[in-house]
Amino acid sequence: MKLRSTKLSILGIALLLFIGVISCKDQFTEEDLAKQQTEAKQAELKTVTAADSLAFVLAMSEMKYEQFKDSIARADSISIAQGKLVYLPYTYELQVINGSETSVTNGRTEKTAAFAADVTVTITQYGVKQTRVARDGLFTFTRIGVGAIHGTINSPGFTTFEFVVDASLPYQLFKEAVSLIPGATGGTGGAGGGTGGTGTVGSPYLNNAYYLEALLQYFNQRSFGNDFPIFATSGATTSNVVGRAFIETNLTNRVKEVAAGAQVVASIDVDNTAFKNRFVLDPSATSNVPANTTPSTTGNLSLNSIFNPTSWGIGYLGTATTDANGDYSINVPGSPDGLPIRVEISDVVADKTYFLESNGDVTQVTRRNIYGPGITNDAVPNMTLAPTVSFDAGGAYRTGTFVAANGATATAKISGNGSITDLDLTAGGKDYIGVPRVIISPPTAAGGTQATGIATVVGGVVTDVNLVNGGSGYTALPTVTITEGAGATVVLDNTAGFSGFVYNSTNGGVVNVAMTNAGGNYAVAPNVVFYADLNASTTFNAGEQLTAANFPTGVNSGGFISGTDFPTGTAVFNTASSAVSSVTVTNSGGGLSFQPGVLITSGQGAVLAVSTSAAGVVSAVTITNGGLFYTSVPSITLPAGTFGTPTTAAVLTPTLTNGVITAVAITNAGVGYTASIAASPAAVITPVGSGAAGAVVWEGLGISAARITNAGTIQADGTFYSIVPRIVVSKPEYQGPGSAVAIAVAVLGQDGRLVGVNITNAGFGYTGGVPTFTVVAGTGATANPKFADKAIQAIEVVTGGVGYIVAPRVLITDPSNAGSGATAVANILNGVITSIDLTAAGSGYINGANVVILDPGSSYDANAGTAPSGGTGTANSGRYANTAGANVFVLNGIVVSVEVFQSGDNYPTGTRANIVSSKGSGFTATTTVVSGKLGSVAVTTGGTGYVGNNYYRGIGVVINPTKDVVVLTSGPLAFSTDFTGANPGPYTYDSKSGIKRVRDIEYGSGKNKN
Repeated sequence: MKLRSTKLSILGIALLLFIGVISCKDQFTEEDLAKQQTEAKQAELKTVTAADSLAFVLAMSEMKYEQFKDSIARADSISIAQGKLVYLPYTYELQVINGSETSVTNGRTEKTAAFAADVTVTITQYGVKQTRVARDGLFTFTRIGVGAIHGTINSPGFTTFEFVVDASLPYQLFKEAVSLIPGATGGTGGAGGGTGGTGTVGSPYLNNAYYLEALLQYFNQRSFGNDFPIFATSGATTSNVVGRAFIETNLTNRVKEVAAGAQVVASIDVDNTAFKNRFVLDPSATSNVPANTTPSTTGNLSLNSIFNPTSWGIGYLGTATTDANGDYSINVPGSPDGLPIRVEISDVVADKTYFLESNGDVTQVTRRNIYGPGITNDAVPNMTLAPTVSFDAGGAYRTGTFVAANGATATAKISGNGSITDLDLTAGGKDYIGVPRVIISPPTAAGGTQATGIATVVGGVVTDVNLVNGGSGYTALPTVTITEGAGATVVLDNTAGFSGFVYNSTNGGVVNVAMTNAGGNYAVAPNVVFYADLNASTTFNAGEQLTAANFPTGVNSGGFISGTDFPTGTAVFNTASSAVSSVTVTNSGGGLSFQPGVLITSGQGAVLAVSTSAAGVVSAVTITNGGLFYTSVPSITLPAGTFGTPTTAAVLTPTLTNGVITAVAITNAGVGYTASIAASPAAVITPVGSGAAGAVVWEGLGISAARITNAGTIQADGTFYSIVPRIVVSKPEYQGPGSAVAIAVAVLGQDGRLVGVNITNAGFGYTGGVPTFTVVAGTGATANPKFADKAIQAIEVVTGGVGYIVAPRVLITDPSNAGSGATAVANILNGVITSIDLTAAGSGYINGANVVILDPGSSYDANAGTAPSGGTGTANSGRYANTAGANVFVLNGIVVSVEVFQSGDNYPTGTRANIVSSKGSGFTATTTVVSGKLGSVAVTTGGTGYVGNNYYRGIGVVINPTKDVVVLTSGPLAFSTDFTGANPGPYTYDSKSGIKRVRDIEYGSGKNKN
């Protein structure tokens, strides 16, 4: 918590000076306090500067400063205990944060939300206890004196935080500050100024605003504070630690036992550096250090950290006990950035059973063992009499040792003429329009000629590729490309100023109505009518009745638009404003080849003929046209008469039937009408409400233009397309009557590139989704060439070797990696290779070829630069031992299984499994080999008299998994094993909110207690 800026109080300085004078007394009494308070009031009239106060303290020796500080503490303790007026009091401000929800990785950047339940903070100083309760996490304590403050923070469902804060300034702080104050001119340079009055070179602490503010704060108001966390012990922000405890109580079997009833204890590691820096220490302790200075590194002595607590702790979290399966689960607090959780386990005492070997005999013993943290496991006895297994198929490699004299060797003879001999079709492809080009890459040798070929196409598929000219000078296999061209792309032409696509709705009808005017004065919702605007006018003209029959011929069936294809809609009436807020399209219609108009009306088209009599009054009304779509009775107005006095206008009242005026009553005949002036006064019919208007959003039809975005990819022969490709346009969204796919035709230039696209049919029914253009040329056909350059002609045996049970593998390699494809098999007689048959000649062996006899249990690496480990092979021979390995498991003297943990390489079918053991006999087994690797061993006869082994670390990788710790965020629980080498001790991990951690415990093999 940062210090607040304050001004130095003259009273505070005077009191401080006075205390310094009496600080040498051994006892500070109540009378002393009263005297100081009286003299302090008198001191208010004195003028004392901050420099005077600081100089007074800085000039003290360490002993006098401690006496001075003790006097202040005595005075404060008496005042606090007796409730007297407290001079120089502290104000202690404390903020409690919810550490389970607040991110503090880079300093506290967000304020914790209010707690759901009360937070109680209790502090004690000099035996006086103060308690505050709040939910916002903010607490203020007054009447705090110099000395230690002991505090406790509690809230239901949260950890307890306990702390001690020392409200005193250590003398070392002043000593550091003194050492950096420039000395006075001449003399000794002032306290700590150094000889010659020069002081210490550098940026002094008291020249830094932060340090000066902090010292003045201490000598004046002395207000400080801390932020401390508490952590939820339940709910979504907690973390769950689960695992299984394993223990080796029986080394004669091949499984680990589980430790039931073991205790697991979890606590927050409050001494963890990350925890202290995130949640306890003031982050300003390192961020405000002045440049070119070296603050104290001896704990809380630096001025930046004087208000940090001297000690702290968090309440106990609880324990878990492993169940009968060895499983445990313990819930611990978490935080967004991680909370260090310390997990410890208890000791376990149990009997351990294992084999002991002595003087050629093996006995099984059971002894009491202790397992737990800090216990070094007894060494597991090594059983030299236990059986081992090896695998044998003859040849130069025997149990990992290379015996050069036994290995067979051979050489290859190479011949060839450097020409392509054949083209093999490997895939026929699809969509070929004509006969594609067959392009064979040119030879690499100077002076060579390029081979050529021709394809045969049936039904758009390449069915054959024939070699026309084999060429010459090929030293490596060429590439074969079968192509009509590729790479061109076409899109809808949407260039600026021109749109090649007309589209609107979804099925050839009305999408919606965009309101252009809400209108007004409507009594009820008006009618919505879609119509055929034959004259492209916003008003009705002759012949444009508001009926479906008026629509012109559509595309749906060759007739008039009718039935469900006729669009309809309703107005959404806003009663508050007597206006239309929107139009709901209740039927979008279909098959419209034009954009319809929309009329939002409360009445339309009525016409009346009015007759007057010689008496100057309206005598008759004739309905010439009853109109349509009146939603409420319209008003009818007539001009007033113009003859005589008085004159009045006639009043007419209409009657509506289904939106049509069917009758008109003369409510008032009027006065002053004459045949000479107004024989037939014109009636004006005004519907209730008007002005609403909208624009129809209409779906469109077809495509008018396309644009080329890529003219194609240049092929190996320097041209683009050899055959005019097809352009396929995607189907329209509207698939009703009259819909049609657009047709586009490609135009090629002289070099075969795509230079144009002609739209020969615009299609119909493209209703808003942008259509795609796909340029289709034949694709997918491939062919492999064969050539005679440097092919293997024969394999000659140089040394036949000895001891082969089955024929070894023959590997033909090219050091330059140019040649490939040659294969051969060996023939043996009485364990000796007598001949090698070439099964494939291969090609491209321009630098010759090596023949390697791969003995069982060996591998080959052409780049290997050393001989096999422990062997006598030639350096760079490329051969090395890769033997199979397995564990033998014995039960009651019988071999029950052999489990392979290393599969080796190049083992042939028929490889033997040999048991080596000084005790026991009768074992037989068969092996399974897959692709030269030993897959499994099946015991056919277990034999008798074999001695078992102690199965614990180091007896094969299958038995002992490596360390594996898993963090699960979701999904089923998966246990992992944790072999640490020694028995487990405490461990710490960052607990993050809502994360489950799986941590298995491996107790190991224990320590003998006998």
